[in-house]
Amino acid sequence: MKAWPIILLYFTLYFNIQVSHSQLLWKIEKPGYPKSYLFGTMHMVPKSKFNFITQYKSILDSCSQLFEEVLIDELSFSDRVELAQLARLPDGKRLQDILSASEYKQIANLFLNDLHLSTFKWQQLQYLQPIMLESLLMEQCFKSYIIPETYFYKRFKKQNKHCNSLESARKQMTLLSAIPIPQQTQSFNTSWQEFKSQCDTMLQLYLNGKIEELYKITTQSYTQQLIESLLNSRNRTWLSVLISNLPRASCFIAVGAAHLPGTNGLIELLKAQGFTLTPVMPHKNY
Repeated sequence: MKAWPIILLYFTLYFNIQVSHSQLLWKIEKPGYPKSYLFGTMHMVPKSKFNFITQYKSILDSCSQLFEEVLIDELSFSDRVELAQLARLPDGKRLQDILSASEYKQIANLFLNDLHLSTFKWQQLQYLQPIMLESLLMEQCFKSYIIPETYFYKRFKKQNKHCNSLESARKQMTLLSAIPIPQQTQSFNTSWQEFKSQCDTMLQLYLNGKIEELYKITTQSYTQQLIESLLNSRNRTWLSVLISNLPRASCFIAVGAAHLPGTNGLIELLKAQGFTLTPVMPHKNY
């Protein structure tokens, strides 16, 4: 399972699995404060499984503000251009320049032979950081998906409610781009069948709300420095934003599922601030 820590930041796929979602949505309460909710998301959810999110419409509609990691739907053209530049390898390098011959062959075979990408398209992609290729890989493999953050954003905007970013898109991309190349390429060190099998395992964990297990898989190959920069530090920064807003408004907070559990996760950080967090079960009115 060592290939999965990076992919977890982007991934959800489609398999026919019984779901429970018991730890994905949490009610946040504190005496004298409006009721808020914390939701652990995957950033691409198959349409066939998206109904488990839409069943929480009444909860979404009860909240007056939305908080997401980044409001992708509000990025300007110049923002998108800057992000595209940050997604590229530095100094005009290509994958061939930074990988061994065997590593490059493994990734090239995945895109050219398994995904049947054209040679022209593959040549264009070689200037991207490997972690960006992972995101493209998911898009290529699973075309029928919905981005939960976009769904939440559009629903709140339609009701003229406030939508907020917890961090800038530039900061997020900079953090991802700073992941060492060897760890960025871990997900490609496997066959296509093994890759899909790991997808199946991860999806089962997510849809069954096994966020502690997801966290363990996410962090098992991280150095402590990576855990601090990609998870812990960001959680603390987001916490400071949230605790200044939770007293004033009912908030729906949607962040990657890996940010919820653990001693430095948002669940425990919010509890340490005196909030009570309770998992929300499906098909109940809260």
